[in-house]
Amino acid sequence: MRIRLACLLPWMVVTAALGQGTTRPAEVVYPPFAAAKGSAWRDGDECYLKTSLLQSWGWNVEASRDRATVTVGGNPVTVPVRTFGQDATVALRGLLTKLGGASAWRPSEDTLEVWSIVRTVSLRNGALVVETGLPCRPKISVDQQPSALAVDLLGARKDSATRIDAPSEVRLTQETPFRLRLTVPCQPGVMLPSWRAETTRRFELDIAAVLLATPPASTQVTSVPGDARARPAIGADQNAGAKPTPAIEPPKQDPPKQDPPVTEPPKQEVPPTQTPPVTQEIAQGGLQGPPVPTYEALPWRVQNETATGAALIVPFRGRALQAPVFSRPDLETIELRLFGAKPGSPRDGQAPFQESPSLAGAETIEDDLGILVRFKTVRPFGVEFSVVGNEYVVRLVKPRTGDGRLAGKVVVIDPGHGGDDPGARNPADQTFEKNLTLAVGMKAAQRLTEAGATVLMTRRSDVFIGLRERSEVANRNAADFFVSIHINSNARPNSTSGTISFYHLKDPIGRLLAECMQSELAKVTGLPDIGVWSDGRIYSSGFAVLRHSQVPATLLELGFINHQRDRSVMRTERFQDSVAEAIVRGLKVYLGDGEGQ
Repeated sequence: MRIRLACLLPWMVVTAALGQGTTRPAEVVYPPFAAAKGSAWRDGDECYLKTSLLQSWGWNVEASRDRATVTVGGNPVTVPVRTFGQDATVALRGLLTKLGGASAWRPSEDTLEVWSIVRTVSLRNGALVVETGLPCRPKISVDQQPSALAVDLLGARKDSATRIDAPSEVRLTQETPFRLRLTVPCQPGVMLPSWRAETTRRFELDIAAVLLATPPASTQVTSVPGDARARPAIGADQNAGAKPTPAIEPPKQDPPKQDPPVTEPPKQEVPPTQTPPVTQEIAQGGLQGPPVPTYEALPWRVQNETATGAALIVPFRGRALQAPVFSRPDLETIELRLFGAKPGSPRDGQAPFQESPSLAGAETIEDDLGILVRFKTVRPFGVEFSVVGNEYVVRLVKPRTGDGRLAGKVVVIDPGHGGDDPGARNPADQTFEKNLTLAVGMKAAQRLTEAGATVLMTRRSDVFIGLRERSEVANRNAADFFVSIHINSNARPNSTSGTISFYHLKDPIGRLLAECMQSELAKVTGLPDIGVWSDGRIYSSGFAVLRHSQVPATLLELGFINHQRDRSVMRTERFQDSVAEAIVRGLKVYLGDGEGQ
């Protein structure tokens, strides 16, 4: 009997310890590694983790009966060893603090979250260097709107001791509890720099070739269509599920989003080019670069020609040293710039290009920069650009225009805000967005009816109309167009001036309508042409009035109410009349109705 008790004694000791409530099984969550289950125990506020698991993380562990030396990146730390059954463990939380990490128990859970502390971020002479206490896993991507290089540090956080030695345009933001994002503004259409992704405490990235020559100007839009009767807090925006834009008064930006310079706004969203198929993110352990120097543009062809549009295909061989640039100099011209490309001959069996009723002409130009492919369309089309395998694809989407005349079309004019929702405002001279949008909307309605269109207004007086109801006016009346009129504002008075036309996310027809409107507005307002933007730049799910619209829709921002020149111009009858006429001409251009005349 004594022998049996002696054999059971070690098991009974461990069981008793785990069953008394002071020590119990726990879980450790430490990105970039998998969660540790069955390898940890909690005793009070401390967590004991198996030394074997630390070794699986790549940490060096030299253990004796009662002590262990754990080394991470050349930094040795000696800690006591505690044994659970046959498993040697170390006190993890104390170890993390000494190594440059941190941890916290989840409320009401036996789950310990572990993260690395970022020590320094440096950007000097084109070299980006990041040092962390514990190993973390960087992932690199390129954001196109606005153009920025993004480095996500998985398993990392910053704290008050984090030192940033970089220009003010470099941002370090905690996107999630386990993902710290470093963003650096860069040139549009850049390729990802060469980088071998791995779990590390220090990495250095040469990004000199992709940096902007001059810092970008801030054009953060803070006046957007919204229900101002109750400005929502973060996470409670009227655009459910979207990241909200800061309230107008006072503007909140921490940190402010950096957009491209207003003098040369990006006109198109251009995906980066790689072969094999495009991927914006470098997989762990993958190596990108140096690119293969051979890069040939093959003869273009037309594919899937139908009554609703066509696809223009530009095949290529090899790999681009620089991403292509897709642009539209005007509404009937499409250009594709292939840097460093040479003309190539088609392989046997490849279909040659053919004539297309969608095209008025096309040419391929070889110059010092490479290859320029230029298409002239017979009318304005909605356009989408993508890279599929070894082909650049320009998709033409023909808008439904009926008889091609504005007369007889149903147009919904939506003057933004109203009632107890004043929108953007300048309290000094009592200028309110709701009044300016109504004045322009009434004039636009008059011009449209004179052109033979049927006009429905979401409001004709100073009343509040819900966001969903504005779109429903167009939907239930089977309207042909929805035009929402707004006035802009931003964080810094007198810092940004100009007009912007918005479309919903990546909708090619909405983009075409916005381009037609912006083209005409730029001719008459006398204000800078900031460009055509996707509403995804403001909310991840876009503006509610555009998102819910089932007809071609655009939202016009006519100027900045907190810019003295914009404000004084927008209050004039001449400006309001010219904008109303531009709306009419923009719709006519979209329809092909006499080139907008």
